[in-house]
Amino acid sequence: MVNQSKFVSWSSKQKRLEDIIQDVATHKVKIFVGFSGGVDSSYLLLKTAAIAGVEKVVAVTVLGPTCAHEDAQGAVDFANKLGVAHLVLNAPEFENPSFLENSPSRCYHCKLSRYEAILRLSGNSSEVSVFDGSQADDDPTDRPGSKAIHELSVMTPLATAGINKQEIRNELLKLG
Repeated sequence: MVNQSKFVSWSSKQKRLEDIIQDVATHKVKIFVGFSGGVDSSYLLLKTAAIAGVEKVVAVTVLGPTCAHEDAQGAVDFANKLGVAHLVLNAPEFENPSFLENSPSRCYHCKLSRYEAILRLSGNSSEVSVFDGSQADDDPTDRPGSKAIHELSVMTPLATAGINKQEIRNELLKLG
């Protein structure tokens, strides 16, 4: 199957991303961004804060045994630099027996546990949307966590806009 997003211009993808974020910002009180501190979620947080306004955005970093803890301080620093509220949670996946089985579906259970924790923070309010930094190169058939994101109605604005990893890296380099 040919990835159609490769044939869409960067400006069209950016416009689509901006439209998605603006639509959510118009209809919701808060936007929680699952923020690992990696390239994809950093770009998503940057764009969400710029478009929705920092007062509407909460970055949420979930730290646990499957996370690179050295990235945690970078995540804190980046959110602070943007002026975005930032919450750090302990990863709940070890409380999930299905995750502890270490089966091929462990990534599903990990994402499920993490986004359920973020949704609890939001009070499961219809006034809150939750964003994940999945992007167009993240193949859902290769990523069991994608199923959990979908089941929980977590939005993936980068993927929806057709923005891929290299485009994100290029844009972040331009932005410094």
